[in-house]
Amino acid sequence: RRVNCVKERSNNDCKLLDWGGVGEFMAAIQTDVAEVVGTELDHERIKFVTERHGLVMTHPSEVRRNFNPGYFDVISLFHVLEYFVNPFEELEQILELLNDDGILIIEVPNLDDWMLSVSHGYRQFWYQRAHAQFFRWASLLKLLHRIGMVGNVEFVQRYSIRNMLHWLWAGWPQVSEPNKIGYSQLTFSEVVYAHVLKSLKATDTMVVSAVSHD
Repeated sequence: RRVNCVKERSNNDCKLLDWGGVGEFMAAIQTDVAEVVGTELDHERIKFVTERHGLVMTHPSEVRRNFNPGYFDVISLFHVLEYFVNPFEELEQILELLNDDGILIIEVPNLDDWMLSVSHGYRQFWYQRAHAQFFRWASLLKLLHRIGMVGNVEFVQRYSIRNMLHWLWAGWPQVSEPNKIGYSQLTFSEVVYAHVLKSLKATDTMVVSAVSHD
């Protein structure tokens, strides 16, 4: 899904920066772009990704020194923004690496996730201490406007109706084999479930693609 998200908004000449990079995603997208670079705070993870996948992954402080301003065509942050203590300042610094016609792709959990209203166990699990920020669609667009970007929010339901039922019955997540929409053959009920949540803006995830509004 994330590979398609980038491919639909770029071309084979694209230089992609995956902030808070995930090695599996970078490996999957590398044949569809001209260059892919990832950032990561953990030096052991950097070593693991570079050695296992042969990819370029570096510390955020290093990427700013190694690449000129405006070098990248697309910058992605998949479930990264919610960890930023100061998202406005962090995004402003990251955007220095994006060219004037570039695209910023952000994926975050949705504070209006329907499951938060129906499952106590899910709420306890969802509000993680590591998350410094929580976003609704309007607050996400407002943040983008502050940094000079404009975009559209797509509501994405990652977890299936079977996962929802497990939470309601058991009160805890499917740790061993969570059911994600798109990872297995969809049933009619799962399609309807995702469609209804999207219409209510109550999915578990939001994805926004943004460009400069200048």
